[in-house]
Amino acid sequence: DSIYFMVRRLRYLQQPIDYFLEHPNNKELRRHKLSTTEWLVLRDCKVMLMVPHIALQSMSSERLPVLCGTIIIFKQFIAKWKSLQNSQPRL
Repeated sequence: DSIYFMVRRLRYLQQPIDYFLEHPNNKELRRHKLSTTEWLVLRDCKVMLMVPHIALQSMSSERLPVLCGTIIIFKQFIAKWKSLQNSQPRL
């Protein structure tokens, strides 16, 4: 779940990060700048990580999760993964 939030935040800050790395005072850091392809991979990672994130949020929102609720959430998780596989074949 924390990786999902980190990737989401990184994608949100893409423009300021690129601007910061392009600044003349930061030329020694410029080698760490992500390419367009790397940003696209991060976008795809965010999409993929969203499915388990939603399942985790559903399970942690209950005060006392019970097995029957967990099974339903797990079935929904599998269905969303399959749907994602069909709608986004490159992932």
